[in-house]
Amino acid sequence: MTPYTKAIFSEPVLLREKLAIYLQTPKKVELYASAAEFFFSMGNKEKLAKVPTWSWYGLFVAPALFMYRRDYVNMLISVFIVVFPCYMFAAASWESITIFGIIFMNFIYLIPIFYAMAAKYIIISKFEKILRLEDDEILKNKGGVNEFALLVGAILGIPLLFLGSGWGFVLIAAIVNGRGG
Repeated sequence: MTPYTKAIFSEPVLLREKLAIYLQTPKKVELYASAAEFFFSMGNKEKLAKVPTWSWYGLFVAPALFMYRRDYVNMLISVFIVVFPCYMFAAASWESITIFGIIFMNFIYLIPIFYAMAAKYIIISKFEKILRLEDDEILKNKGGVNEFALLVGAILGIPLLFLGSGWGFVLIAAIVNGRGG
């Protein structure tokens, strides 16, 4: 952290002002401000500590959450880590699935739990990196939301809530591949 970012994280009112510029969603400023203060205090007010918090959005629709927060790199990573292995598992012939494959799919369940615990940290650390530039206009332009992600989240969230994180994608992939029963 730079002296500038430390000063902002040390002053609650200023932190909320900068988060309001970045997030552009007034209802979420207090949620992320509390998380930012927690990460900063756990890092002894020298850095942001990587400590777990909880995000239901991170658990069920991490790709849509990162897309909504315009963090496309983490969106792509979460899609690749969750969707691709599940699709490959579903695309395999059901007769060739081994105990290793079943264990692998159960391991996939841990990834959404990781995103549930890390989503706020990922968003706040991106905010802190942009804050280092000391320019509110850049903070506003690199922040904000992508409204299209709400639709994506709804579409992804239905099978995910119904069937569980990885297995929802397995069902979709199986249906697409003509193996859905």
